[in-house]
Order: sequence, then C-alpha cells, then structure tokens
Amino acid sequence: MDMRFPTPEELSAHQVLEDLEKIGLRIQRERGIAAVFNVQKGHGIFSGDDSLYFYALSARFDLIIENKETGKALVAVEVDGSCHETDPKTIFNDQRKEKICHHLKFPLLRVSHSYMDPAYPGGFSLLQLIVRLYEKSWEIDQILQENPHLEEDCILDPFYEIVFEEKKRIPNPLEIGRSARIKFQKLFGQNKILDPGPSTFVGINKEGKLTGFSSIRVSSSHGIYAENPIKCYSYDQFKEVGGRLSDLLQELLVFNLGKKVDAYLDGREKPLSLDQIKKKVLVLKKNEFSPRSGGGPHPYYSVIHDLIEK
Repeated sequence: MDMRFPTPEELSAHQVLEDLEKIGLRIQRERGIAAVFNVQKGHGIFSGDDSLYFYALSARFDLIIENKETGKALVAVEVDGSCHETDPKTIFNDQRKEKICHHLKFPLLRVSHSYMDPAYPGGFSLLQLIVRLYEKSWEIDQILQENPHLEEDCILDPFYEIVFEEKKRIPNPLEIGRSARIKFQKLFGQNKILDPGPSTFVGINKEGKLTGFSSIRVSSSHGIYAENPIKCYSYDQFKEVGGRLSDLLQELLVFNLGKKVDAYLDGREKPLSLDQIKKKVLVLKKNEFSPRSGGGPHPYYSVIHDLIEK
C-alpha cells in the first residue's frame, strides 16, 4: 500500500482547525451568502439591483468562521486562485461579493493558497497567524476574567510577552518582525543601509480594506519597498482582534521587507528609486488611504508621512 506523507500546507491547515477548536470557533465550507445574510429582493443593498440579488442567492463563501456554540458567522474567507486576478468574470463576481460584505459590515478575508505555506518563523502559515490573533484575544479575555482587579492596560502589547502580576507568561508567536528589525540595526551600523529601521504605515482605504507598506532607504537615492500581504475587507468589523490585525500586518510587512533587503544585498533584488516609492505611496493616497498605525526613524518617516497627509 502506498503511503503519502502530508504536505506542510496540509499540516498547516490541520493546525488551523485545531487552533480554532481551542477558542470555540469552527469552519463551515461552501456556505451560501443567503445562508449567512438576510437576502431580500428590493431591500437594502439589493434595492433596485436585481442582478446583485440573484447573485447573492446563488453565490457561496469558500469558508465561514463561526462561533461553535451559537453558530453565529464571524468572518468570511475566500481562497483565491490565479483566475481571481486574470479572469474578468471572476474579478467582477469578487467585486460583487466584496460590495455585499462592505455594505453589511461583515468582515471578508481574501487568501491565496500561499496563506497555507508555513513560511514564517516557527513554521507558521499566514492563516495560522491570523487565527492566533483570535486565540490571543481569547487568552487576554480569560486573564481579565480570572483577574478582575487588573485593567487591560496591565497586559502588555500582545505582539510581545504578556506579563501580569503573577508573572505568568504566555508564549507569543506573533512577533515575527523582530529579527528583521535587529538585522536592520546591524546593517545600519555597518553602513550597508541608510536607515536604522523601516518606515511602516498601516491603514484603511475608501473601500474599508486594510492595507499598508514598509520601506527602508539603502542609499540617499534608493530604497526597498514591501507591500500589503493581507487582503482584508470591512476591517473595522474584526471586533475580536480589533487593532491587533493591523499590528500583525506591520509585523508581516517588516518581515517581508527583511527578506527583500536580504535579496538586495545578495544581488537578487533591485532597489527602487525614492521617486518610484513616492509614486507608489501617492497611488495609495489617491485611494483615500487613511493611516491607523505605523512608525519609523526620522527624517525618512516624516517625508513619507507628510506625503500621505498633505
């Protein structure tokens, strides 16, 4: 009998399901939009748009993350193949699905198969890290319930070590950009790059999509630029993780920027001119990008910040 060992992606998917189970969540596959929302012809977003109404009756979400006890749908997940970037009909249907979720303020997360690739420190996939945010939020809630005298401010940033009065420590897999930040400081000290750290911006655009970028100068005229690895719509409705999803995006951006800087030093990545980077930032600004978080060393951070705000 032939035996096939599971791929890293399959192991990652299995771990995601286990992580969800731990915090009282589960995944439902191929759930119809009409099974998640109250779809009524002529009402709300479907008023005057029969084609959108009939689409909602027939279309399905790839995955729905729901509360295991109540069955309440919390997040929709779409797993996108290459046709979602090339096929006009698929792109049009994606836009309709995003329009429905945005109007109904329901969070939609678009992922590619690469989200299951265990490419991040600790052997985690991107989807695992996102699920871990829910787990971390659940852990914080448990701590506060067990220690009512504590305020949430007593618990440190969940992307670092969580510490409270009893000195209990919860291991955290989410601080994935730390090694890149240390590397940037060393390279700066060796005069191999111009900034001691990255300038990172995370925010929301006019479509309610979480987006961001990170950049670092390697010379007075050129820099390295990393773009948003997460496609998250109706971001503000991710109530269970709140601003922590934007924190995860910052970490991912810094981690990916670190890989691009490595490639630049090895001759595998060409830097962009600072004018090219500014043009990319202006494209975000044109889409009404509104920063929510970020940071970086001056003066480069200030230059980019002023470009966005003015």
